[in-house]
Amino acid sequence: MLPINTSLIDHFPPKDKTEQQKLNTYLQEAPFVKGHWKLIKQLYKKLEGQSEPMPRALAIIIARIDQAPLVEDRKNLYPTAATLAYMKRRAARYLRKLSKENEAIYVEICLALFQLQKQAVDHAHQWVLLNIIQGNSKRVKQRRNGRGIYAANKEIPNIYRKEDKASDIWDRHVDDLLKLWHGKVLAPEIYEFIAKVLMRNRKAVPTVAPHLLLPFFNSNSPWLQSFAAKASWNLLQKGEEKNMETWAKTYYYAPANTKKVIQKAISTPQKQGEAPNSFLGRITSFFTGEEQPSKNQVNLRNFDMSMFVTYLSTLIFPQLDNKKPKNRVGVGLNLVLGKASMIPSMLIKQNLVGILAQNDWRLTNLVKSNIEKSKQKDVKSWLGALDHASAEQKKVFYPALASKYPIQKLRLRDVERFVINDSPSIVDFGWYLLSLQNDPKNTIRNLANRLYWRSMAYKPYKNTIQSEYGAKVLIKYHSNFITWAINYGRPFDLMKHGHPLFYEPAKKALINVAQRNFYRWLPRLKNLEDRDAIIEEIKQRNNKQTNFVAYQVAQCLVDEDEWVHKNTLEFLLNGRLKENSFRQIVRAVVNQFYAKKINRFHQVVMEHFDKHYQNIYFDTLQRLVNSRPDYIYKLAPVFDKLFHNLNVDTVVKMVSTTHNRQWGMLEKPFVDYLKGANGANCWVKILNQLMVEEKDTLYKRTLNYPAANETLNNTSDIAILDITHSPLEKRLFEWVEANEALFAPESEALLQGCAHALNSIRKWSIERAKQQDFDLPFALRLMETDVPDAFKLGHSFFKRPLEYEGQMMERVLAMCDSPRRAVREAGLQLTKEQEANLNPEQLISYLSEQTDPFIQKYVAELLVRYPDAQKRMKRFDEAVLRTKNKGRKTKELVKERLENTLAVDPKALLRMAKGKNKKDAEWAILQLTKMAIAGEEQLGDFVLK
Repeated sequence: MLPINTSLIDHFPPKDKTEQQKLNTYLQEAPFVKGHWKLIKQLYKKLEGQSEPMPRALAIIIARIDQAPLVEDRKNLYPTAATLAYMKRRAARYLRKLSKENEAIYVEICLALFQLQKQAVDHAHQWVLLNIIQGNSKRVKQRRNGRGIYAANKEIPNIYRKEDKASDIWDRHVDDLLKLWHGKVLAPEIYEFIAKVLMRNRKAVPTVAPHLLLPFFNSNSPWLQSFAAKASWNLLQKGEEKNMETWAKTYYYAPANTKKVIQKAISTPQKQGEAPNSFLGRITSFFTGEEQPSKNQVNLRNFDMSMFVTYLSTLIFPQLDNKKPKNRVGVGLNLVLGKASMIPSMLIKQNLVGILAQNDWRLTNLVKSNIEKSKQKDVKSWLGALDHASAEQKKVFYPALASKYPIQKLRLRDVERFVINDSPSIVDFGWYLLSLQNDPKNTIRNLANRLYWRSMAYKPYKNTIQSEYGAKVLIKYHSNFITWAINYGRPFDLMKHGHPLFYEPAKKALINVAQRNFYRWLPRLKNLEDRDAIIEEIKQRNNKQTNFVAYQVAQCLVDEDEWVHKNTLEFLLNGRLKENSFRQIVRAVVNQFYAKKINRFHQVVMEHFDKHYQNIYFDTLQRLVNSRPDYIYKLAPVFDKLFHNLNVDTVVKMVSTTHNRQWGMLEKPFVDYLKGANGANCWVKILNQLMVEEKDTLYKRTLNYPAANETLNNTSDIAILDITHSPLEKRLFEWVEANEALFAPESEALLQGCAHALNSIRKWSIERAKQQDFDLPFALRLMETDVPDAFKLGHSFFKRPLEYEGQMMERVLAMCDSPRRAVREAGLQLTKEQEANLNPEQLISYLSEQTDPFIQKYVAELLVRYPDAQKRMKRFDEAVLRTKNKGRKTKELVKERLENTLAVDPKALLRMAKGKNKKDAEWAILQLTKMAIAGEEQLGDFVLK
């Protein structure tokens, strides 16, 4: 790989010819890759900035940039397509500027660019060169404001006009362009540019050199083709042209008078050695009295008719595809058809579409004769080009192709490769072969089994039903094919897209199928032209349709076509529709369709069904919506008639999920629902849901919707107080103030308010409770809420002065009997404080029934202080002794007291002695021993192991 020569930058500009040659060589050979590209860009920018430009170096680098394709190379990201496009535009701008400031350098660079362009100009990528030679052209224009390809406008012919960018400059340098014409081979676009400059300056266009004839003929320029034809005609007259391709193209592009001369020459039989311009020919003409050849005659010395016809056919046949072939095509076609035997068969086969499109009997016979010469292996290739042939042409070609096959010995696999094919002509020919057989039933049945269940997307099926021979064979030998195809749901493939021969048999089969399942076929029949006749036939055969599939009836009822509606209702109502069947239809409509179709069904029900069926209709819809709230997007048009019977969960879900386009239909029914019997439950559900969604869709349609928001204050359900979400505190407090009557003394609402989690509601309720008088149960419930503020308020009741004797005992016992530990602790504290004012025996008796360990401990302490109460505490003692792991201090107090009195049941001590707690067991054994020594009679005979 060429090394990166950074010294070119260090020693720029070159000092002598040697360094300049090195620079030119590097610019010519350096690849556009990473490393080299950076150096190339630097050199180009330095070359642009030179006060004395270097035309050769500039031309080399500009030509390479211009010829580089704008395609991203993933293996080499240097340069990118965007960078190359920028460099092309930069070079074009530089040359435009140079044309105005330094004409001589501009011309020198352009001439060098022309010489460096060997191939045809690429209109997609060579923006610089095209800007020079076609910058002002009307038939070629660059897209995307100078950033895209040069696109040709085919409607504007390539006639004489100034197309180059700097016309005045080139008019002054005609001689320089003439030197290029006579120099090395250039691109055709360059030659055309030079010719136009010469012609507008009234200069003769030089004769085309022999080696340029074919490049000129093969170009797309009518000017170059004309120049080549003129030059080659001179060679043909002199007998100096040996290439038959040049002969053919000369004839093809030459003027009409020249064509006549060439055609007359090649059509006149010549004896060997008697060419018109030869010496022997002139002597022969003198003695025979014939006119001697003029200068307009052609020399046939090197002429080869076979090659001439071949090359001319290569030019003519591809042009037959055009809708309006040029006159030269028709003239040339007449010539080659006169030598039809010399036309290559392959050329005819390749251009068969255009040949058949001309609908010329001579061309048809040409194709037929070539088919007859072909072999069996060529049949498919011929058929593949016959897709665009007319029916009359196929009738000419098919017998010739069929003659290649032994019809009587034709097997299934021989025909199958034709019938199962994507080409219409090949499939048609396959059925044609079957039509020639004596007994093709088995073969046809096997092929039909592979096709009848297919659709139009399967090309062999489509080609079969559109084939004339396919229709004839299937109708004659296998009519079940039509019935099977219809049963698979494609009757209209045969009736609308198939061959006309299929129509009547398919229509008859369709009626037989449709009468058994009318609602399935009715929406499909609407597109047929004779649909009314088909329906009348079905009605005559079966006028009462009682059996149906619900979703099929639903499809008919919501169909937009009035014809379908009319016939559906006629069959449906005449069939004595049952209630359960009607419910199935309603459910099918809602399950299958959206709002527009359901609204259509609603109109049908309201217009054509009586009141009884309408009630069934609404009842079914309500049940559906309660089970599927998401159906609101379907039922919005009729929802105002269903809303009042929906459950709360359904309503809330709909309000939170309904699309904005449908919400307008639900606003009024929703507000009415909130005002109804279920409004309170609905609000509770909404407020609970808002705890999750906060200020989302549900918030906007409830609390943020004035009409709905007003209904909340009219809701007197204290379940609203269960909502404790802090963002709703302000709105909930407004509800509390609006429903002040609910917060009566000792009411459940007041209790919930005092214990509410939201600060404003709790403080308001406590202040209201303080202003009211409440009794012991309400105070106790306040304390049991475990809310500090409510607890404090309830506890204050027990500090009030006593109103009657024994009231303190009630307070103490009520608090100690509470299920809440905090309340029991407060009650125990109050008991200890008021112990002196309470009857100890009565207090011990009441508290001994409590299971709270702290209260039991307190009772045990009281029993120590009040021995007189011990006699009735045997049950309490036994209960404490039975405890295992809790209340140890209480148990020790009881054990200490019983050691002195032994007032305990021996059976209880015996159970303790057998227990797992060693300390308690030893204590029990000791007490039993004391009882035994004391002669306790209740002990009886017992032994401790």
